[in-house]
Amino acid sequence: MSARHRFAVATLAATVSLALAGCGGPARSSSSPAAGTQSQPAAASAATPAQAPPVNIPVTQLFTGKGMPIGIYEKGFPGTTEAATSFTSATGVQPRMLSYYSGWGQGFATTFAEAAHASGAVPVVQLEPTDIPLGTIVTGQSDDYLREFAQAVRAFRYPVILSFGHEMNGNWYSWGDTRAQPADFVAAWQHVVSVFRTAGAVNAKWLWTVNGITDPSFNLRPWWPGQEWVDLVGIDAYYYTANDTFHHVFGPTLAAVQQFSTAPVLIAETAIGGNPNRESQIHGLLAGATTNHIFGIIWFDVAQNDGLYHQNWHLETDPAAVTAFKEAVKGS
Repeated sequence: MSARHRFAVATLAATVSLALAGCGGPARSSSSPAAGTQSQPAAASAATPAQAPPVNIPVTQLFTGKGMPIGIYEKGFPGTTEAATSFTSATGVQPRMLSYYSGWGQGFATTFAEAAHASGAVPVVQLEPTDIPLGTIVTGQSDDYLREFAQAVRAFRYPVILSFGHEMNGNWYSWGDTRAQPADFVAAWQHVVSVFRTAGAVNAKWLWTVNGITDPSFNLRPWWPGQEWVDLVGIDAYYYTANDTFHHVFGPTLAAVQQFSTAPVLIAETAIGGNPNRESQIHGLLAGATTNHIFGIIWFDVAQNDGLYHQNWHLETDPAAVTAFKEAVKGS
């Protein structure tokens, strides 16, 4: 698991810096009125749209239209959205979520978010506090960074799905199980959300994401911040073998989460590796998600080719899988 996400973070490190210079600045400046606006009515009129409040709609109304909302993560996000166009060309599916991973201290990728919004998608941001002691977040040592990020999200105005410290029930991240205490994670989560709420970033919808479990008796509850702090529950889980089914991959986690949460569930990261049953598993994924009233699915569309847990998840290089995906999405 950790290697999978190290791949994503390493890939982004090279690209995200290209976007940051243009991401944070315009968002901050657009939220400030132009000098002299009181004496120049035309300038005041031009500044008005930038000062409009952020959109605040219930998370259940983020997506309209029929069918299961599909999102993607692609190599190169958030530096470019070019791969999203390629995905749509191959599959015929217009993603309704574009996801990326954001290292601690990196600003909100406003340019990426604007491109996502223009294409009809909601940006999904995974905030990763790598090697940041959770206690320092609770005591406010990251507040300047968080406030700047929150202000940029607010200035963007449109809905953003935000997650903090995903897969905390695994042990491969510095904020995760055996490396951090659940109580510290919960306190950090609540502090982060509080900073955004204080900043007025009501367009941020909060996604609490766990790694899929195989044993429904595994206790996820100690990591749960509370319903008032969470808008969506996320599950990260993959089909690794030809024997995997929706029930096997997601069933135990759904059962565990539903013991304490009524929030909609988003499959926040998934894919199906190359195996003889890949096409039928794609149909099973969409059918299972529909039957279980899943909020949406984000496909990790990256070719890793590095063992069982880091397979070639890329759809576009498998024509049979692309056909199955088209059919499954159409029937969802």
